[in-house]
Amino acid sequence: PAELEEDLSSLLAQIRSDGGRVQVEMLELGGLASGMTQLGQQDRERMAQRVHASLRAASVRGGSAVEVAEERFVILAGGAPQPGDLGHTLEQLGAEFGVVLSAQQETVPLSEALTPDQTVRALKVALNIFTHEGVLNAAKTLREVIDSTAAKSRKICEIIKQDRFELLFQPIIDFALGGVHHYEALARLGGAVESPAESMRLAEELGIV
Repeated sequence: PAELEEDLSSLLAQIRSDGGRVQVEMLELGGLASGMTQLGQQDRERMAQRVHASLRAASVRGGSAVEVAEERFVILAGGAPQPGDLGHTLEQLGAEFGVVLSAQQETVPLSEALTPDQTVRALKVALNIFTHEGVLNAAKTLREVIDSTAAKSRKICEIIKQDRFELLFQPIIDFALGGVHHYEALARLGGAVESPAESMRLAEELGIV
């Protein structure tokens, strides 16, 4: 939702203004859904509360933890990364209730080369991979998406600042009127002759153009 994106962008801006750094913790808790169904209602509610409390405690300012899919969580964490700590804590929590959890956790630092708004847009693209593929399949790709997005962002900004692009005007025909209705401006970044669709899509997603 747009409001959530605005809140996240504002949060990132505040953390950076305070000199803080943020990383994304991707956590998959195998066995959570099936294990909780075997608990009584009271224990199920207690365990759910403690899991959510642990996630919030690990997140910056206690509120930036989201369940993006069943058993898959994303947490914005601050400070120095401590790989595996949260997963181990939750495995121990599950054991207290007789639920065997298998935690898989990956940490991805967020690039400071992107503005907060650009970071939020890049995360939307990257987290879609995590949602559908899980931690093991998505961790390497997620890092590459964030890194490549930062690199492409810098490249596109440089091209625009240096005026190394061309504008071509394509006529849009109104067949009812039998003539040109208007012209559509098409950009060729860096003098490229191939379709600029991918570069322009990325530039728009990152808020550069």
